[in-house]
Amino acid sequence: MATQGPNQPNPPSSKATITIRLSVSSHTLPRKPSASSLPFAVIITVTVSASSRPSCPVTINAFNTPLSSDLNPEGFNCFNLGYLSLRRNHPVSQNVSLGLFRPNYGMNYSQPHADIRERHMVTLVTIPSLPSGESLEVRHELSWARIVKDGQLDEAWASEIWEVDFTQRASRIFLSWWCWGDVAKDGDLGNKLLLGWESGGANHGEVEPTKELLEGGTVVSEALHGIRLKCEGGQGSICG
Repeated sequence: MATQGPNQPNPPSSKATITIRLSVSSHTLPRKPSASSLPFAVIITVTVSASSRPSCPVTINAFNTPLSSDLNPEGFNCFNLGYLSLRRNHPVSQNVSLGLFRPNYGMNYSQPHADIRERHMVTLVTIPSLPSGESLEVRHELSWARIVKDGQLDEAWASEIWEVDFTQRASRIFLSWWCWGDVAKDGDLGNKLLLGWESGGANHGEVEPTKELLEGGTVVSEALHGIRLKCEGGQGSICG
């Protein structure tokens, strides 16, 4: 298990803690945005908040998590994957569902020792190191028209004040792969072979790397119990 609940202490084996915060690009969700205006977005800010190797950035597989920005903003995204919620508390309490998906995937391990970047279920992102003071920022667009359509609301209800926040599912995000280093082309992982093998893990279906590969600089996943994701508050209020 790669994560714990938001209020649980780090287990003794944790090597890195990743903190996730939520904000919104504006407190007004425009009904008819102009061509020159930026799309309304929920912003996920990701930082390394604790690390046993402070000078190292952390790279994770963010596929189908709130930390991936390559999801379809009008369909398959953080709202219908169950990581973000949209609700109002006044005059009556109401949660709005923008669709809900529970995708199932098949894995193909036919190519032993193939780089994980070739797999369709891998989206690698790098979170800057702790002392850098920098963060990874991911934006998830949301339109007023989608709230009305998918939430099946009339315009009067859609004009109320709403809150965007993490759901309980966000505190249980499962990471399938992580390591130390920067995966950018000019980063220290850019030209290295990255394998799906987990150090000390069960590794169902994975082929163990050879001694020659490891001595040649091939990178495998750190133990999944060595990383913790922590969702903090910071919900955003918006109105139509």
